[in-house]
Amino acid sequence: MAQTHRTRSARRHEQGTSYIELLAVLLVTGILTAVSGLGLQRLTNPLDNHALELSGLLMSARAQAVASTGAVRVNVSAQGVTAETARTCADANSAWTPVRNIDMTLTGGVRAVLPSPAPGVAPPTQTLICFDSRGQTAAHTSIVLERLGKRRTVEVMLAGSVRVRS
Repeated sequence: MAQTHRTRSARRHEQGTSYIELLAVLLVTGILTAVSGLGLQRLTNPLDNHALELSGLLMSARAQAVASTGAVRVNVSAQGVTAETARTCADANSAWTPVRNIDMTLTGGVRAVLPSPAPGVAPPTQTLICFDSRGQTAAHTSIVLERLGKRRTVEVMLAGSVRVRS
């Protein structure tokens, strides 16, 4: 008789999972998937990624200008960003040499919207931002990145600080 009781209880555990256990596992899996999906959504936003990358490149250009006691000029066009270095910001164009580690191509439908100097005047094809040996710029500059009607503005202050605004 003791043998029969052990067999029944062993069979009950061998039958597998119950419906409640299955629902609990599905609920936990669904919650984890939703949370991870929301967290990864920010990583796949090309507009935010490019705005943060541009601000990082500008801060890197400023740091390089201060470290080298020279000037670093960042060229922002609708397609991307390049940088050049020279002794001072006033040097002739022939004196500038490219900086290899400061460049970016705008992808994923993101483009730089360059400001028009005056109403009715065509916007320029590029914007130049020059950091001097003290890390300062000659003017406050705003660079607007746009994708699907949404915009992010990267601002470079006179003292050389950089910030991203929505």
